[in-house]
Amino acid sequence: MSRLPGKVTPRFVELTERRAEFVVCSRVEWWVSHWDTERRRSRRCGGLACALCAIGSPKVIRFVVMAVDDRGRECLIEFRERHRQLVERLEATIANGSGVRVVGRKDGAAKNAPCNWVILGEEDCFRREIACLVATFGLPALEGPGLDEPEGMNVEQLEPSSESR
Repeated sequence: MSRLPGKVTPRFVELTERRAEFVVCSRVEWWVSHWDTERRRSRRCGGLACALCAIGSPKVIRFVVMAVDDRGRECLIEFRERHRQLVERLEATIANGSGVRVVGRKDGAAKNAPCNWVILGEEDCFRREIACLVATFGLPALEGPGLDEPEGMNVEQLEPSSESR
């Protein structure tokens, strides 16, 4: 048996119907994803060259913050588009250097029940930077043909040949 500590990975908050309180201690980071039906996981959007955008897969914006729970453990909280007003208020407060105490709970027992969050106020905390961590979330983007290249055509076919001059 190894004397080394176990794996340390960030954990995401999974709310229940019970009230949970956290102190948000990082700026709001965000990433855009698609649901990959083959892998059954979130996949980053590839922007203009995204194959999932090309087939009409809906995009989801995910806002992520690091927080500290009531036991002093760091955790990640993910907000969705429906929480945009709360996220904007969080970002405005945290940009000034303060932490924010928030309370969250689920509206029901279902796995996809909506989560409700309330800001309680500002609180002093040690700021964390999570931009590099958030950049690793999701599977890599699926690249498709770029917008400047017609699908199925070779670029050499578009350029005039020297023989035709």
